[in-house]
Amino acid sequence: MKRVITTVGTSVFTNYSKEEVKESEEFGYGQNYDEPIDGKDGVFKKLESVDSPVPDKSKRDFNNIKDIIRRRWLNKYRPNASAEISSLIKIAEDEEDSIEVYLLATETALSVAACELIKEYLESEFNEQKERFLAAHFDVNEHMIKGLQVTDIDKFQNEGFQNLVDQIIKVKEENENTILNISGGYKGLIPPLTIVSQLYEIPLYYLYEDSNNPIEIGTLPIGYDWFAIERFSIQLHKTSQARKNPKVKETVDEMMSFKLVNPDNFELTIFGELLKSYLKRQSTPPLSGTMMGYFVEHKLYKYFQEVHGRYNVEHSYEPIKGIGDIDLKIETDTGFIPVEIKPANIYEDGFGTWAKLLSTFPDRIKKILPLQEKSLKESWMVLYGEIIPETEFLNEMTEALKEFSRPFKVFFLKIKPSKLNEERHIYQDFFKSDIDDSMLKEIFNSNNF
Repeated sequence: MKRVITTVGTSVFTNYSKEEVKESEEFGYGQNYDEPIDGKDGVFKKLESVDSPVPDKSKRDFNNIKDIIRRRWLNKYRPNASAEISSLIKIAEDEEDSIEVYLLATETALSVAACELIKEYLESEFNEQKERFLAAHFDVNEHMIKGLQVTDIDKFQNEGFQNLVDQIIKVKEENENTILNISGGYKGLIPPLTIVSQLYEIPLYYLYEDSNNPIEIGTLPIGYDWFAIERFSIQLHKTSQARKNPKVKETVDEMMSFKLVNPDNFELTIFGELLKSYLKRQSTPPLSGTMMGYFVEHKLYKYFQEVHGRYNVEHSYEPIKGIGDIDLKIETDTGFIPVEIKPANIYEDGFGTWAKLLSTFPDRIKKILPLQEKSLKESWMVLYGEIIPETEFLNEMTEALKEFSRPFKVFFLKIKPSKLNEERHIYQDFFKSDIDDSMLKEIFNSNNF
């Protein structure tokens, strides 16, 4: 069963108001014709910008408009009544099974009214294709996208578009067989929604102009340029004020060139917010992602085995199931060393990893202490990345580990990207080579704190 997410505009009203409709035999003047919804006083135009919910003073006009559309426009099988109805019926006809429709409204009363009318029509006896629609969903509290409108660009960028993406992803996550129909709604949504479609692998449908055949834009195996994003990931989770810091000017300027940051106020643009959201949902960049983390752990495992002896180093040490493992445990003549391995941007990765580690790392050490034949010598952390991180934040870990009265040391593992552009992975050189002493540098020692 396929789900069809459909953005909804106001074409169910504007189509009824077209001159060719008014002058047609069915609706022509001189017959029993209601006052047109864009009549002499411009009622329809006045209501286009009304926010939802409808204020009391406008309810009568809205109810009248809805009643006219219901009685005279949606009172029979009219597959071309609106862009949304036309495209949905065509999509339904092309499917072997019935479809489930989710209608998404902008934060305007007319769009909400359009959703209500379309839902009612799809489920009514006037829709000759009714059996092809399993259900049509519209709940104003869930499917009206707050902030999605065209009069306030800041509200649209900072709130509306992200809320739209969130709702699309919510529907898709419940059913992988989901498509996005953008035949209706603001045309300005088409470019960013095309990117959303490709990133989240949601096929895109669009009813081209006056055609009755929707165009399908399939998903391609594309993604972000992670090599560039590696430098942006921290700033994406910073405040606009933090992005004004001269120390990060070069990075922020590059983000501006990619249209990720607004040069006027240093806020993220729609595409910056989209990238930030994508990072949160899918993964972190490759250098700080889970798979890269595992790979670095295994390379360090091999390195420390060569330094301390094969049988003195243990990977993913978890003597008690459920307490969480220690990445590496090194046995020495004077005690054991628990080693935590993390990407260098952990303290500002935006995912709360650093705060969690502050409590879990000391707790894991505390729980394994009674199981050790040797005492705790010291605690280590290895941070990996391209740029040595600021070290002030490591004082927090020193405080968290001070109950053990043992040194806390931090080493930096520098990972350089491959020099050749034709390399299949930007860290291919690192993957191929072993870690040597020159790649590890001590950058923090609690004895100096």
